[in-house]
Amino acid sequence: MNTNDIYERITATIIEMLEEHKESNFSQSWYSLTGDTFAKNVVTDHVYNGINQLLLNYIKRKKEYKYNRWLTFKQLEKYNARIKKGSKAAMVVYKSVLYLDEKTGKNITRFVEDLLQQKQSIENLNIKKVGYLKNYSVFNVDCVEGLPEEYYKINDLENLSEIERDEKAETILSFMGINIEHAARDDAFYKPSEDKIYMPLTKQFVSADAYYSVLFHEIGHAVGHPSRLNRPLNNKFGSKEYAFHYPN
Repeated sequence: MNTNDIYERITATIIEMLEEHKESNFSQSWYSLTGDTFAKNVVTDHVYNGINQLLLNYIKRKKEYKYNRWLTFKQLEKYNARIKKGSKAAMVVYKSVLYLDEKTGKNITRFVEDLLQQKQSIENLNIKKVGYLKNYSVFNVDCVEGLPEEYYKINDLENLSEIERDEKAETILSFMGINIEHAARDDAFYKPSEDKIYMPLTKQFVSADAYYSVLFHEIGHAVGHPSRLNRPLNNKFGSKEYAFHYPN
C-alpha cells in the first residue's frame, strides 16, 4: 500500500467516524470492563499514538470488540495462536524517511542510515530527505484464540455496587417488552437484526441516572422496529427523515 492509498483510507475512516459521532453523541458513563482506555500492543504494552490511537479506538467500538488490545501476526504466531474465521486486520501507520542523492535522485537510504548509526555527520552531503507513510497490520485480541490467559484479563467487578432501580422507569420497560441483555461489556447498542438492546451490567454504571439515560437512548432506536412504530432505522444524521424521527 503506497502513501496515497494510506492517506485515502485514513481520510475515509475519519469521515465515517465523524458522521457516526454526530449521530450518537457518545459519552461513556460506566466503569470499563477491561480498563483499556487507550489502544495498545498487548505483547509489548506499547500505547499507540497519533492517528493510530484514533483509528484503533474507532474500529474497536465499530466491531464491538471487548478489548482495546492489539498484536501483529508475527506476535500471535509465537504463541501458536489462531485468528478466528472472518476476522480482519486493522491498519497501523508510521512515518518513515527516504534519503535521495540530490543530483541523481538515487535512493541512498541504506548508506545514510549506516552513517547515522555510526554517528557520522551528513550535513555536508547533497541529500534530499523525503518523508512518507508506511503501514502494518494488527489484530484485536478478540479476534485471536490461544493467547496467554493474561492477555484476556478483565477488571474485577465484584466490588462495584448495584444501582438503585427506578420503579417508574422499570414499569415503562416492562410494558414495552423490549429484549434487553446485560453482560460485562464496554459498550451499549441496539441491534435491529435481533431486535435486542445490549447493555453493560447495571453495577458498571456510575449512577442510576447514567444507566437509564443510556438505556432509554437505545430504546429510542428500538421503538423504530417494524413490530412497533416501523420507523426507518438507517437514516443518516442531518437527513429530513432523521430530523423528523429525532427532533431536537
